[in-house]
Amino acid sequence: MIDCGPFRIAPRGETILVENEHSPAAQRNAKSEVEIFDIHGPEGLFLSLGFHTLHTKEWIGFDDTLVRSREAKGSKAFQHLGSGRKRMMVERLDSERYCCTLRIAFFEPDDPDQWLKWKTPTMAELNRASKLDVRKELLDIGANRVGTKSKLYHERGRTRNHISVEFSRERIIVPIMAFVITRVLPIFYCYVPE
Repeated sequence: MIDCGPFRIAPRGETILVENEHSPAAQRNAKSEVEIFDIHGPEGLFLSLGFHTLHTKEWIGFDDTLVRSREAKGSKAFQHLGSGRKRMMVERLDSERYCCTLRIAFFEPDDPDQWLKWKTPTMAELNRASKLDVRKELLDIGANRVGTKSKLYHERGRTRNHISVEFSRERIIVPIMAFVITRVLPIFYCYVPE
């Protein structure tokens, strides 16, 4: 088990094959191999996450891997996560390296339905939203690098200031923890961007 704030991440040791569950952009009859992780939190909060790897030659989307929630127990916001909303896309850089962009999920405090929204944060905002030293936590569990896309990949487009984490395929715990840091913890702490 791995601690992430007040939550514990545990690989279930189970891999399943699913169909048509990867992404809205995926073709029909797309099959994904899914490695399952359970996230346990205080007050009975629970989230089951899957690391999806798409198995088809007819992929029409951008990525062939992602982290997606499968089940949740807790507040309405957690239920929205459990329905697969706010998945984390994983981008393949080459045959050995992957990365994902760290965006915060949050809900407005006056929204009774707790619908989730996005925020592209700075590193300081990520740290505040998760109450963690995000760079340290991700590097400690095996990330290769954490930083802005401009610094890591010399990105010059509109996403150049987005925070990204790079990891190798065998360290899939990195995007699982990144999901907890960017989705679960901000919702748990009721973080609202300034």
